[in-house]
Amino acid sequence: MNCRHFGCPRCRTYVDAGYRWAYWTLEEPGVAVMGEWIDVARLLACHEYWNPPPDEQSHALVHETLPRVRRYVDAHRDHGLIYLEDDMVFDPDGPCHDWLEIED
Repeated sequence: MNCRHFGCPRCRTYVDAGYRWAYWTLEEPGVAVMGEWIDVARLLACHEYWNPPPDEQSHALVHETLPRVRRYVDAHRDHGLIYLEDDMVFDPDGPCHDWLEIED
């Protein structure tokens, strides 16, 4: 399984969406579809994604990844966000290979 990201085509940036956590809480229920535009209101309303249960909480997920994603989504929400995987970002022939990763 590849890592998951949210990307902003307008700014040519992306952010880590939380790897398997994003897969299980966003892809499985259909909130996010690989390579497609994100419905930001639906993403923000996805309680399970933003509030991991105690047995799924890791320091990185709760204190780093999810807050970073929230800041990114808030900053780029009107730009049109897409849901990406590693191949789209790191493959030299991928559509987003020259985008900048947003980190803290």
